[in-house]
Amino acid sequence: MQLLKNERIVFIFDECHRSQFGETHNRIKGFFNNIQLFGFTGTPIFADNAVKNELGKRTTTELFGECLHKYVITDAIKDDNVLKFSVEYVGRYKQKDGSQTNIDIEVEDIDTKELMDSPLRLEKIADYIITQHPKKTHNKTFTGMFCVSSVDTLTKYYDLLHKKKLEGKHNLKIATIFSYAANEDDADANGINYGFGMDNYDLDLVAEPKTAYGNNKETVSDNGTFTINKHSREKLDEYISHYNGMFGTKYSTKDSESFYNYYNDISKRVKEK
Repeated sequence: MQLLKNERIVFIFDECHRSQFGETHNRIKGFFNNIQLFGFTGTPIFADNAVKNELGKRTTTELFGECLHKYVITDAIKDDNVLKFSVEYVGRYKQKDGSQTNIDIEVEDIDTKELMDSPLRLEKIADYIITQHPKKTHNKTFTGMFCVSSVDTLTKYYDLLHKKKLEGKHNLKIATIFSYAANEDDADANGINYGFGMDNYDLDLVAEPKTAYGNNKETVSDNGTFTINKHSREKLDEYISHYNGMFGTKYSTKDSESFYNYYNDISKRVKEK
């Protein structure tokens, strides 16, 4: 690469919120002397949703500079580039003055996390999903995808829905997949969570490198650091065993190849439906 060190070069990164937070980004900037970097992302990283890795917490602005242009979902709908959709808010909490409602609660004397993750609230949401699923999916023509805030919350919801299935309260097919971006004991841990694909597994998964999975240790790549530690790995194996029972497969997290195949089997079922 030495011959290119002083050449004028443009780097264009797609999905730059995923791929540019590792050491390689710094090496590119440190080696080349006359380059311009452009990053495209649908989900930029800001200070409030930044995930800590070995290089600390960084934002998209820190890596690429000021935003040049924004093309948001309303623009895409107006241009007929995406299907129209409706937004519906259910069971929002009100501030004390009653003037507005907020998902991110900012009221006095309330532990927000304790409230949002309370067993009663989670159970009510699980029951709402079970009741509304046929209607919202046009009698199961479509799949429901449930996105949650953390791996811990994900496991709580999965266990709740699985328990209710064993009790005969629903017959939905439930699957989940997740990978960790930090150690589970880290207070700043924040995962990449694909929620639940119900019935048809409505997950548009992008295959990761095989080495990112299946090892009970950290694996570092340009896409970040993935760790499946003992607790979350045992949970995931339990959930994969449910999947195996539904579809007659034999996947697990015991080796990277098997987990990679599980990951892509879910994606395949979505695409074939």
